[in-house]
Formats: sequence, C-alpha cells, structure tokens
Amino acid sequence: MVRFVGYTLGKLLGEGAYAKVYTAEYMDAKSASKDPEAKAQILACKIVDGSKAPKEFLKKFFPREIAVICKVNHHYVVRVHSILKLSGKYYL
Repeated sequence: MVRFVGYTLGKLLGEGAYAKVYTAEYMDAKSASKDPEAKAQILACKIVDGSKAPKEFLKKFFPREIAVICKVNHHYVVRVHSILKLSGKYYL
C-alpha cells in the first residue's frame, strides 16, 4: 500500500496505456485526531503517469478531462474528491 497526504492506495482496479485506477481510502488528519473511531472515505484514485503520457495529451486533452469531471454531478458518475500532482504523476 502507498500512503500520501491522508490517502492510502489499495488494490489495482484497472489500467490503460498511461493511467491506472486503484481503490483508495482517505482520512483527514483533523478528523482522525478528533475522533479515533472515525472511518476513512472509500474512493477510487486514477493515477496518470506524466512521463508515459504523450505531451499533446497532457497539454490539450487532460486539462479538458479534468474540467469536465469537476463539473459533472450525476449519481452514476464518480465525483472528484481532489486532484494532486506529485513527482510527475497526477492523482485524481
């Protein structure tokens, strides 16, 4: 398991040419310190590897994907919890 910024990555759910999707859990440090019984949120985490993705994708298509998924609000579509960039990888 990988841990960073309150997130714990779990099992690989699927992968493509330059992205992978994992199960993830998120626990806010404030919530955990206030309530030791607090439960983590269960999430999915898409990780796009900037070193494997074509430059055109990162410059043109990826920003559009982020803009669209941040605006969508539908019960059949996963909502964005947060977006992070660490060491050339994008975590959605």
